[in-house]
Amino acid sequence: MTDVLKILLIVQTFAASSVYVLGEDKKVCHNNLKHYEELRCTPVTDQASGCIVNYDCGSIAKQKEDKCYYQGKEYSFGDELVSSEILSNCIASCRCTNVNGRGSFNCANIECAEVFQPSIKKGCVRQYSHDSCCSIGQNCRDREGSDAAVTCEYGGEVWEEGQAFYPKEKPCKKCICKQGFNGTFVSPYCEDIICEMELHYADYISEGCTPVYYGDDSCCPIYWHCPTKNDTIVKEDVEKDKVTIKNKDGEPKCKFGNLEMAVGQRLAPPIRENCLECSCKVPPFLSCAINIECQKKS
Repeated sequence: MTDVLKILLIVQTFAASSVYVLGEDKKVCHNNLKHYEELRCTPVTDQASGCIVNYDCGSIAKQKEDKCYYQGKEYSFGDELVSSEILSNCIASCRCTNVNGRGSFNCANIECAEVFQPSIKKGCVRQYSHDSCCSIGQNCRDREGSDAAVTCEYGGEVWEEGQAFYPKEKPCKKCICKQGFNGTFVSPYCEDIICEMELHYADYISEGCTPVYYGDDSCCPIYWHCPTKNDTIVKEDVEKDKVTIKNKDGEPKCKFGNLEMAVGQRLAPPIRENCLECSCKVPPFLSCAINIECQKKS
C-alpha cells in the first residue's frame, strides 16, 4: 500500500475534550458517503450535534499491496470469489489478479437481456426480484385496458406488482412493488443498492483516489478522482484558516495526495474536469461531486 494512502487512513488522535465518540447512535448530516460504508470504515460522531464528522478507516491502511480484500477477508493472487460470497447479484464471479504488483479483483458481470432489448409488449410489465440481477419475466394483463391486481403508489406515480422503482429521497434503495407496500422503504419491498467498490475500484483506493458522485445526493460513484502533483487548495480558504480557530490541531483532516486539508477547505478545480467540485467535508476522504447545474450549462 502506498505511503500516501497510509497517511490518508491513519487513525487520527483527537483532543482530550471527548468531543468525538465512536458509537452506534449516529446522524448522517452529509450525503455521498456510500464509500465509507462499503469500505467498512467506522463512523465518528460529534456529541453535541450527533452528526457523523469523520470516519476511522485505519483497517485499510493495514492492507498489503499484493493481496485483495473483500468484506474483511484477505485473498491472494489467483484466489476466486464465487457468487455465494459476493453481495451483489449482478456479479457472477471474481478473481484476485496481479496488476503491476497490486492486488485487484477482475470480475465477470452479469449482463441483462432487457438492457439490449428494452422494448416490451403492450400491456405487459417486467417482473423483478431482490434475489436476481435481471428481470425474472413479464406480467401481462388478461385484456388490454384492465386494471392491475396489485399497484404501489409513490411520488405521484403508480407501479404494478413486480415492477422496480428507485425513490428519489433514498438514492441507495431499490424497491419492488409488492402487496402491502405503504410508502415506507423497508424490507421486503426495498433493499440497499450495493456498489461493490472493493471489487471494482481496489486500484483507485490503494492509490489514494477519492470517489466522484453525480450531484449532492446520489448512491454509487461515477468515477474516481486521483491526486496529481499540481493539486492546490483554493487560496481564499487557506487565507481564511490562518485567522480562524475552527480547524485546530488534532481535529480530523482530509488527505489527498500531498495535500492535508481542513474541514471546509476546497480543492482548486482541475482544468481537465469541468464542473467537478471537491472539498473536505467528512475526513479522511475528500468529498467530490459533479455540479449538475454547471454541467447543464456547459
